[in-house]
Amino acid sequence: MSVLDRLKAQRAADVKAVEHIPTLPLFIASQEDKLPNDTIYIIRRALEYHPYIARRVWETKVSWNRDFKRAAGMFSPRQSLIELHPGLLQTKDKRHLTETLLHELAHAMQYYAYNKCDHKETWREMMYLLGQKPERTHDIDECKDYEFVSRFDNLLKN
Repeated sequence: MSVLDRLKAQRAADVKAVEHIPTLPLFIASQEDKLPNDTIYIIRRALEYHPYIARRVWETKVSWNRDFKRAAGMFSPRQSLIELHPGLLQTKDKRHLTETLLHELAHAMQYYAYNKCDHKETWREMMYLLGQKPERTHDIDECKDYEFVSRFDNLLKN
């Protein structure tokens, strides 16, 4: 096997590894210190107003979607899944990741409490409970210009 073939095989393995980043339920992410303590506190405080949805909120899964082009995140009600843009990991301002997670979590809470998933009154209520400004769009450059780069891409260009 040539060096070029080995590099291509390793790049394919890198891509496959990123595609299989584990999807974690929110409560496991909070227990494994993958969420900041203040974010966990914010979520718990917000759930005091809708305690009947708490179990479903903590069971909501969170994963990365490297196929996103411009969206920073998305909540899928049928799968009970929040998907986040991997470019959020590259931002200099780490607030973007927390704000996007809470934005999508507001959609999840809205869906569990009201069976709706939009940017109207009930979503704004959930955003306020989570201590966030109810804004629909983002200006995170890393999500607009993101491209998955394997550690072997530079070698393959030659």
